[in-house]
Amino acid sequence: MNDSSPVGTPMDETVPAPASGDQPLLRAERLRVVFRVGQRGLPAVNDVDLTVSPGETVGLVGESGSGKSTLARTLIRAYEPTSGRIVYDGQDITHASEGALKPVRRSMQMVFQDPYASLDARMSVRRIIAEPLLAHRVGSRREIRERVAQLLEDVGLPPDSGDRLPAQFSGGQRQRISIARALALETKLLIADEPVSALDVSIQAQIVNLLQDIQRDRGLAYLVIAHDLALIHEMCDRVAVLYLGEVVEEGPADHVVTNPQHPYTAALLAATPVPNPDHGRERIVLHGEPPSALDPPSGCNFHPRCPIARPHCAEESPPLAELPDGRRAACFYPGELTAVGRVDGRSQEHC
Repeated sequence: MNDSSPVGTPMDETVPAPASGDQPLLRAERLRVVFRVGQRGLPAVNDVDLTVSPGETVGLVGESGSGKSTLARTLIRAYEPTSGRIVYDGQDITHASEGALKPVRRSMQMVFQDPYASLDARMSVRRIIAEPLLAHRVGSRREIRERVAQLLEDVGLPPDSGDRLPAQFSGGQRQRISIARALALETKLLIADEPVSALDVSIQAQIVNLLQDIQRDRGLAYLVIAHDLALIHEMCDRVAVLYLGEVVEEGPADHVVTNPQHPYTAALLAATPVPNPDHGRERIVLHGEPPSALDPPSGCNFHPRCPIARPHCAEESPPLAELPDGRRAACFYPGELTAVGRVDGRSQEHC
């Protein structure tokens, strides 16, 4: 078979059209994911509402075990939701079959935290990037070869990279390969699960800049998972803060990061390093570990660790209520921890 032999449909290299009207590209409604642990249920995601609009970057932030990655994998339907609803580009995919999900996955892709673990060590980089095109039968062999060459250039890798194996690249270069693979089809939404946390600090900024350049050129929407609020502030338009599988604060990234209303968000911000030691933040010490989702506390999930908890917090769970500035927070006393000066308002620099 020669290079121009067809292997599928002709390749369309145009930027994907955004979802019609003002509708979100992705919408989750009261999404819940419960895993079975013996005879008990472990709620990993609990009644989460989330939207991502075309061209928007939304961040998910929280400690390890807060449910960020589980939520992301459920949105992309790697996990089956227990209840709730997922709508992508106008289509309800909550319980869609694998056959129905195949065309959806042409435009919804994921980049993982560990680039080496997500790449087949036995395959050449050219084959890795071409795999989505071959799986979806898009383009002739020559078109696929040209597409792979263009993607390598787009992510800043030399042309001869396609002939090498993943083990021959650095961590940052492997993440570029993962990004190139995710962009091979008509991607509209890219879910990035801790895309730079496994990389050296000197490389992290390069990958962040690459993602921002790609978004500007292609008009993609991003859902970025991170534990670093400085990264979220740099990249995101909006941010949702998760604690024990629940959203405890959500709103514009600049508002949430510079003036947190939930005490958990304030504690995350206080733990973020700042470059100038003269403008440090007073540390907020959260005592104890996050409670087990198998045996959550009564009332507010955060109250056993909260510096401003009252007896009322142990009796009733606060709703995720809208505040005057338009954001939402699940706290009976929003903004109090910031207001009393436990977070130094002078320091708003990015890390």
